[in-house]
Amino acid sequence: IQFFALPGNTCPYAQRTHIALLELGLPFDLTEVTGVPKPDWYLKINPRGKVPALRLPAAEYAVIYESAICNEFLCDYADTELRQEHALMPADPFSRAKIRLLNDHCDYVF
Repeated sequence: IQFFALPGNTCPYAQRTHIALLELGLPFDLTEVTGVPKPDWYLKINPRGKVPALRLPAAEYAVIYESAICNEFLCDYADTELRQEHALMPADPFSRAKIRLLNDHCDYVF
C-alpha cells in the first residue's frame, strides 16, 4: 500500500490513517506530498489534492482518500483479505456506528 501524507506526517487526518496502518501491522510505503497547490502528479492520483490517500497494489488507479474512508477500508481489508485476529472496529453494527459517530464528532469539533 502506498500512503500519501504531508512531510513529517503533520496532518492530523493523515496521522489517524498512519496509526491505523501501524496498529493493523499493514506494510506500506510513505510518499510525502509537498507544495501548495499540490503538484500535478499528486492531483492525477487524488483530484481533491488532500491527504491522506492510499494507492493499492492491485491496480494503478485503485486510490482511496479521505481519512475516515481510508481507515474503514484498512479495517475491512485487514478483516477480510488478511483474516487478522485483531480488529480496530467492533463486530456488531451498533458498536461500529458508535465508532463512526465518534469519528464524525472529531471531524466536526476539531
